[in-house]
Amino acid sequence: MAAVSDWHGRIVKADLNLRGSVPEACSALRQVLNDFDYKAASIPPAPIPKWAEALVKPGGAEAMAAVLESAHPAAGKGGKAQVFADLEKLYKSLDSEGRILAFCTNYCDVCAKRAPAYSREFKGHDKEADLLKEMTFAKNDGVKFKAIETYGRFGPLADCGFFEKRAAEKERNSNNPNVVLCNCLEAVGLMAARFTGIRDRGTCADFRAIIGTLPFLVRILDTEGRNNGACNYASGSIRAIVEATGAPEGLEAYIHNFKAPASNDEWMKKHTAKYHEQALTWISAVTAQDMGADFDAWSRWFASVSKSIFWDRGEKRFIVDAARAKAYRAAIAQAERGK
Repeated sequence: MAAVSDWHGRIVKADLNLRGSVPEACSALRQVLNDFDYKAASIPPAPIPKWAEALVKPGGAEAMAAVLESAHPAAGKGGKAQVFADLEKLYKSLDSEGRILAFCTNYCDVCAKRAPAYSREFKGHDKEADLLKEMTFAKNDGVKFKAIETYGRFGPLADCGFFEKRAAEKERNSNNPNVVLCNCLEAVGLMAARFTGIRDRGTCADFRAIIGTLPFLVRILDTEGRNNGACNYASGSIRAIVEATGAPEGLEAYIHNFKAPASNDEWMKKHTAKYHEQALTWISAVTAQDMGADFDAWSRWFASVSKSIFWDRGEKRFIVDAARAKAYRAAIAQAERGK
């Protein structure tokens, strides 16, 4: 895969496939030249306002931080909404690859440091997060990867489902769609790890959003080969969900680590066996059970205890305690009712 840019550094084709024979590659390049808009390419990039010059240069994170703090002070003071509107306008006007990369890198670096403590978002946090989401669709793969990760560290937890939607469009303007998928899977865990517990209706909604990503993660475990990094990221994110929420549903999802797609390849079988060994280390530690890599055995065991297991945060493991498990479910129901 390759990307083609004009002489100003603007990407004109982000996903040129040059695989195959030399004649096929030459044919693909010939088509690019035939489709190339020479008139549009002759127009230089739009000039950058003086106030924004540092934002579109490498190492401009400090200047970016000053702009964002002026627009949306993290301390909660009154900001300048127009400043952020100008910042959005600037980003959408950028068409030079170097400027886009520098702007997005600076923005991601600042957002990662501005991430508010859980459920203490500052005014304007949602707008900053929306711009970050837009960057996950940038033509530059490096920008995509960094923006997806940063959104996991910065975005509102109620939007945890975004990563499944983004993964569904992994091919869009991408030379490395599987890396986009892996980034999305990892970001689910990064977002889940920020959750600190159910206290009210809002935090309960976040809890439901996080739990709602489990079918997506399970689908990856059920369909991807164990030599694909996607499985490692999906498995890691399920662990993060369990440790952050204590949800037994997460444990049920984790059992799908042992439901590998069938393979007759000897190398794949060895790789899968090693993968199962790693998964067993965690699940045995948190359940005090050892049923090997037997998906059916683990499923039967979970079905027998699903209503009576409780995540003990102090011991970081599941224990069989029907009373505490019932209280856990009651607390969730009470929060959902806003009581």
